[in-house]
Amino acid sequence: MAYSAGGLIEATDYNNLINGTDQLNTVWAVGNAAAGYGQTTITTVATSNTVTATQWATLINRLNSVRNHQSGVGSGITAVTAGATIDHLGTLQTQVDLAYTNRGLFTAQGSTTTGTTDTTTPSADATSAFSYFRDTNVTFSSANAARYFFNAGGQINFVCSATSAVANARSDTLRDMVNQVGGLSAFRNTTNGGRSGTGGTIVTNDTAFGYRNLTTIPGQIIVDNDVAGTYATHNVILKAFCNTPDTTDGSISASVVFRVSATAPADDAFGGTLGIDLSVRADIVFPSTTHLTNVWGTPTITFDSA
Repeated sequence: MAYSAGGLIEATDYNNLINGTDQLNTVWAVGNAAAGYGQTTITTVATSNTVTATQWATLINRLNSVRNHQSGVGSGITAVTAGATIDHLGTLQTQVDLAYTNRGLFTAQGSTTTGTTDTTTPSADATSAFSYFRDTNVTFSSANAARYFFNAGGQINFVCSATSAVANARSDTLRDMVNQVGGLSAFRNTTNGGRSGTGGTIVTNDTAFGYRNLTTIPGQIIVDNDVAGTYATHNVILKAFCNTPDTTDGSISASVVFRVSATAPADDAFGGTLGIDLSVRADIVFPSTTHLTNVWGTPTITFDSA
């Protein structure tokens, strides 16, 4: 019978609260897609066994951990102790449902690791068009590690900046455009905080792009190509994609790649050799471990370009 006041507490009632559709283990443990923190699975009870106070305490304590992580406030239910009578908990199912509904929320984040800054100096002579990109690869130990990281409230802050390596208007124009993009703040599960730079006229600033939108095709998040005058056809684009798809348990990939691409036409009419110092960096903001255990690890960061 269903868990209800006046009825017997059966193993199936307990198990359904844990492993039923969209129930507690879906959020707390492996889960699937945008649900799942990767914590140790709460075990079920054999249907022929009695549900003990210790098992009920485990369920309630894990529920309180989830709700505290999501909102800073527990379920309001106190775990029973061994030897105590297990009363019907009228709000238990409601709180389990809330844990699933609010699976993407978090009330706090953990520490921030500032990444190493990588600087390259791409260039082109006056008679050559300029086309260059620099990739920043953030790679987790597995696709599930990445999924748990983002599900639990982790984020990546990507930073890009430039200075002129050649003192002329052609280089300065591209430099300014990179700095107008500035990077991408708060790249999370399904959203981001938009560009970090200021100024210019940004053609695209897609804040509805996150980890779960990644494919192997670079997705344009920020586009700056609004420059008047001689250098109006310059453009700087910030894209994101993954290197290798991995759909384990509804994951996307173990990798997140941020690409800064810049292009400019030849400038033989004005003699403008182009050269910039392009710097990129990825800062990792980890999920809070106040109520969760770190199962996502620490990603590695590498760079490549063409």
